[in-house]
Amino acid sequence: MQNQIVEYREHGKVAAAVVIVEGDPIMVLTERGRELRLPAGRVVHRTGYLIDTSDKRAAADELEKYSKAASKLAETIDPEQLWEKTCEPGGTNSLDFLAGLSFDKVGPTERSAILRALAARRDLFKQSRAGFLAKPREQVEKIRKEAQERALEETRRINFAKWLKKKSAGADDEIAPDGSEQYLDMLADFAASTLPAAASLEQDLLLRAGLEPDEATPTAAFSLLVKAGFLSEDENLLLRKYARRVEFPREVEETAKQAASTQVKGRRKIFDKSIMSIDDPETSEIDDAIQLQDRKSHGGWSVAIYIADPDYFVPRDHPVDIEATKRGATLYLPDRKIQMLPPILADNAASLVKGEERPALAFFLEITQEGEIISSRIEQVLVKVGKRLTFDQVETLLAGKDQKLNELLACADALRRRRYNNGAYLLTRPDIVPRIGPENKIRLKRYSAASASGRLVAELMIAANRTAARACEDAAVPAPFRIQPSSPSPLPQPPIDAQYDPLFLYNLLRNLERTQIKMESGPHAGLGVDSYIQVTSPLRRYTDLLGHRQLKAAISGTKPVYSAEELELLVGQSERLVSEGRIIEGWSRDYYMLKYLCTLADKTLSAVVLRWFNARLLVELEDYSFRTTVKCDRKYPPGKRLLLKIVKIEPRENRLDLEIIEQAD
Repeated sequence: MQNQIVEYREHGKVAAAVVIVEGDPIMVLTERGRELRLPAGRVVHRTGYLIDTSDKRAAADELEKYSKAASKLAETIDPEQLWEKTCEPGGTNSLDFLAGLSFDKVGPTERSAILRALAARRDLFKQSRAGFLAKPREQVEKIRKEAQERALEETRRINFAKWLKKKSAGADDEIAPDGSEQYLDMLADFAASTLPAAASLEQDLLLRAGLEPDEATPTAAFSLLVKAGFLSEDENLLLRKYARRVEFPREVEETAKQAASTQVKGRRKIFDKSIMSIDDPETSEIDDAIQLQDRKSHGGWSVAIYIADPDYFVPRDHPVDIEATKRGATLYLPDRKIQMLPPILADNAASLVKGEERPALAFFLEITQEGEIISSRIEQVLVKVGKRLTFDQVETLLAGKDQKLNELLACADALRRRRYNNGAYLLTRPDIVPRIGPENKIRLKRYSAASASGRLVAELMIAANRTAARACEDAAVPAPFRIQPSSPSPLPQPPIDAQYDPLFLYNLLRNLERTQIKMESGPHAGLGVDSYIQVTSPLRRYTDLLGHRQLKAAISGTKPVYSAEELELLVGQSERLVSEGRIIEGWSRDYYMLKYLCTLADKTLSAVVLRWFNARLLVELEDYSFRTTVKCDRKYPPGKRLLLKIVKIEPRENRLDLEIIEQAD
């Protein structure tokens, strides 16, 4: 029985078969002698060549012979030449026509040869049932360019992986090949992420660099990049995870420079040597300054609080303002600071630098001996600070009976007592922060808001924020009011002069209601005030800058800069960035604190038990205000003091293993 040879696609290639039974599907015999049901739609060419199928083995041999002859003939065809001859006329070319361009005679074998030669060149031809359409010259050039780029990309990956492998083996003199920056950044982002799909480019690079499949992890990527010198062993990968910009874009720097040259006009000038700023020595963004203006006949005080006014230089939707919306707040890390505003503004033109004229909002308050603010006025001014003091200097001057500072402290303590009487909790946790000094040495910076200098500054800032909230409330201007409802089961207040108690503060924070930000005012139970917004750090916190703008509208009687809806959206975005920033800062603080504790391996540590759960104790290390857990089967009561020793520390994993030595009391 004579049957026709047909050709079909199999795994991207052309295969031959002979028809046994027509239909859909058709029954065919393949070159390997296998019977196959083949959908009619898969047949791409009916050759017209007939062979005897009565002996299936012989038919398969004849079929294989035909296929080999067609394939050998296909090797003599130049697809590029055929494409050049057919690309300009356009249209679909039949196998007969194309075979006629290549051979002196045209038969089944020649047509099959054309099919095999051109089916493999999808870059030049598009196949259809009628034949082959030569692709337009522009399309082919694009395909060729893309192929070249893929080949170049493959070469770059190979070269980069070879370099990375050598670097990981300790080669110091190896120079990174061209294009490595892209791969280094990709691997750094991978190191900061959770494990993605197994087929990722990052894992492909790691495999090429010599790692086994189960080793191609973010941790391994980090290790390789440290060895390559691209990342520091102290790298805070959360900056990458949360896509935080460290440097300012050039265009933002340029517009900041232009803004910083703006001349301040139309404001009352207040230049007085008694105006002072109080900050850490390292502080460059000076948001605030204070002044004792008078001691009143009723025994109270007149004070002025000056808050920097960056909005004068950077109004809404200014390029610098748009950049600030992407940052949310200045990040304070032990080894660096990542600012919300460019330094030319935050550290200079908008900062309340001693001896320089600066735009500011001035809060003029009259406060009674009982800590009641009986009158207030807010004015846009041009101020010149007369003194810059550190917290340590203020402590020394207070102890030396400096009259004005002690009067300001008395005023601050009166404000504090009034808040306490209104239900405020005044117990604050000491802030112990690692700082990186010369030669990368870690030192601990200790600061307590309960110190005399801390109370002085904190209470006057709270007074300014309360006054700002009242001004916005009176003018019916929406603002980011911070509201904290009263707890349904409040803890008893400790004495106003109580020392810091880790257990009480831990329980207090678990008991307090969550602080919310709303566009309408309400009480803040934890602070003991009727209404509150934060406007005292506009150089460092974007939500403060938003409140600052709304406050300026409230005191000037102009239209608010933001509607309630706009403000709520921007505040939500800003607070999300602030929350992420706390995570970034928290990791960095913990990391460097653990590195510092590595130097105390033989030292006994004192800790207070806060809670027992799941065979672990949550404790706070008393000398470092650092919370961690300790494995312990015994349920020590909260408040118990223990002596501990360090067993193991792994800073990058935030791991601190401690062992209980004995009870401290």
